[in-house]
Amino acid sequence: MARTVFLAGGSGFIGTETCGALAAAGDTVLALCRSQVSGLVLRAIGAEPVAGDLREPGTWCKEAARADYVVHLAQPEIVGGRISCERAKRYRREREAMDTNLFRSLDPGRVKRVIYVSGTSYYGNLGTALKDETAEPRPHGIGRYIAEIVECLGTGISAGIPLVSAFPGYVYGPGSWFEEYVFRPLVKGKRLVTCTGPSPFCSPVHVEDCGRAIAYLLDHGSVGERYFIVDDKPVRWFTLQALAADALGVAPRFLRLPKWGVSFILGRIMTESLLETNCVLSNVKLKRFGFTWRYPTIDTGIPAVVEHLLKIEHTMQSTMEVA
Repeated sequence: MARTVFLAGGSGFIGTETCGALAAAGDTVLALCRSQVSGLVLRAIGAEPVAGDLREPGTWCKEAARADYVVHLAQPEIVGGRISCERAKRYRREREAMDTNLFRSLDPGRVKRVIYVSGTSYYGNLGTALKDETAEPRPHGIGRYIAEIVECLGTGISAGIPLVSAFPGYVYGPGSWFEEYVFRPLVKGKRLVTCTGPSPFCSPVHVEDCGRAIAYLLDHGSVGERYFIVDDKPVRWFTLQALAADALGVAPRFLRLPKWGVSFILGRIMTESLLETNCVLSNVKLKRFGFTWRYPTIDTGIPAVVEHLLKIEHTMQSTMEVA
């Protein structure tokens, strides 16, 4: 049965995949966007653009109120450049405003599910043993700045908002951190920045599978429950970098620095989030519902992303040559 879904953050990295999955299922997707360009992208995917900014109440509130289902993916910009403490604090303030404005616009008597998407940095450094959603969070990196927000979600449930919390792992794909910190340096022949000592574990997930899983939770997620969105195989950060290099046909070169040196380049918060946190998470809870991954491990996912990015590079070069 077709649904009306209000999607906040539909033009973002994960949002476009979620939007595509919902539209492909026949849902009417009301996708919030802040620019005409974003609106054109969303319309091409199959959504109905809704002009507005989640940081400010506006006419978009009426569209959110008439939705049967809501997906909250919107968040302030955080990827790109050095992340300072002040920038992280601003991120938290804007995220709080977004949550407040969205939740106030919803009609608890109408909305059936609200998928709230956060990040596994909230769970933080849990060690190298496999953990599920019952693990005690140890917020690390940017997770320290969202911990209070995530922990307050129970208030929304008490107010009648049917919240389901989703926690994607290291979401890789043609964009975001993977392109900035792995693909681009490799293509340009630069060295990959990493810390000295053992390479930490991460729990990756392809962005396409992440978007599909979020859409899947609209039907199968239980109110008040948390779900990790990760693939079948936690890997060391070094393995992910090496696989990307292999897909490009280049030998990876590393700039191994002590933690303070990496922090100087990337910022302390990004260093903690990417290079100091062991994130070994289970997807059993999501798998019990019958969800299947198109890219169950990075062994197939990373080469597919690299191929996609290379095609984009080739298209851009060809366009420039013609011009």
